[in-house]
Amino acid sequence: MQRPLGGEMGRESDSRSGKTANMLSPERMRGHSAAGGALQSRKAPVSFVPFAGLAALAPFSDEEKNYLSGLLGRIEHFRAGSQIVSEGAPLGHPRFVIAGWGCRTRTLSDGRRQILAFYLPGDLVGYSARPNAVALGAYGALTRLETASAADIVGSAHQSARAPHLVAALENVRTLEEYYLLAQIARIGRQTAYERFANLMLEFYSRLSRAGIAGDYRFHMPLTQEALGDGLGLSIVHVNRTVQQLKREGLISIAGSVVTLLKPDVLAAIGDYREPDAGLIAGRNAEGGEGAGALMAR
Repeated sequence: MQRPLGGEMGRESDSRSGKTANMLSPERMRGHSAAGGALQSRKAPVSFVPFAGLAALAPFSDEEKNYLSGLLGRIEHFRAGSQIVSEGAPLGHPRFVIAGWGCRTRTLSDGRRQILAFYLPGDLVGYSARPNAVALGAYGALTRLETASAADIVGSAHQSARAPHLVAALENVRTLEEYYLLAQIARIGRQTAYERFANLMLEFYSRLSRAGIAGDYRFHMPLTQEALGDGLGLSIVHVNRTVQQLKREGLISIAGSVVTLLKPDVLAAIGDYREPDAGLIAGRNAEGGEGAGALMAR
């Protein structure tokens, strides 16, 4: 059985039914379609975390935020391990992550899985500006996942004068997605396990801080050792060994699923971590505001 870093079993409770669902293996994940994985649907509320994540990428006015909030679509819930979009399927339904963590993956014929990207609360999943785009990797839920449709928001980008900063924000979403993909390639291609883990923890903290749900170098990370291994290109044993080393050296602490970065500057030096350069993000800089690097470093 796979365990989260805090030692609890890789299971989660469904508060509505009282039942307990097992975290699914990569093999079982491939067998769950989006229709089979969705638990329920309802209309999105007016205000929630993901919109704050998008708003951080451009200087939206209150009027723009209110307008875009009205375009938020249906909320869906996916079981941990379920597939949201299969590889090769059309990318016609972008979603905001409200709660839970997701991923984009490639799976080899023998079942080995590589996580190419993690999707955290505040992220936009399955978005592409390419016409008739298809998924180049599978999108799935690593934990119980709650999403809200962003189709109407994305569709209004070039059609409405009521949200003039939306186009810039969506361009910045694409820029950051490419930035983090390149960081992932460098991380698993050239760094040691020790360096990879330090680098990824700082990235998680930075991104969750941008969404407004992490601070004081502490964040919630509901991942199993298997998921971390698939993201870092490591075995479960190697993940556990690396975590224990970082804890012994007083660099991190983990209580349940809460990670605290005790010496972030040391971790940044170990992992050669760098924030996206402020010049990469056009929105806030163009208005004379804060760059993305300063924003996400809070």
